[in-house]
Amino acid sequence: MVKYQEIFDVEITSKQNLSPEEAVAAIVMVAVYANGQPSEEESEEAINIINTQDIFDSYSVDEFQKMIDKITKFLNEEGIGVLFRTAVESIKRTDDLAEISFQAVAEMVLVDQKIDEDEESFLSQLAEALDISEDVAQDMIDELIDEEEEAFS
Repeated sequence: MVKYQEIFDVEITSKQNLSPEEAVAAIVMVAVYANGQPSEEESEEAINIINTQDIFDSYSVDEFQKMIDKITKFLNEEGIGVLFRTAVESIKRTDDLAEISFQAVAEMVLVDQKIDEDEESFLSQLAEALDISEDVAQDMIDELIDEEEEAFS
């Protein structure tokens, strides 16, 4: 559990605000940066997963890019832990966005169709931070795995 301490153990939030939608995108970005600087492919996959979430349907390309730029600047200026805590606090004020965030991160983790021990630890800590029960989190992961299996059969 120590591995992700810089993300999950931070208790301070930023003076900067994130909209609930920005918070969802921020949590996905935190996940992609959790193990350090992501590859270009990992960054693109995260952006694609964020972009496919229904809550971003009304965003123009420019609005979406400005949001990603804001989150990246926030991450670079204040750090991954403060970004995460600020996003979690923003999401907790809005119904369903915690589950949307968790599902988007789980989808990103499952891109390679498996969950290793580190990813499992991250998802477990993420679910806890978002106040998602273990059972609900596991159901969401199982549903994503089932969807992947159906897509390849």
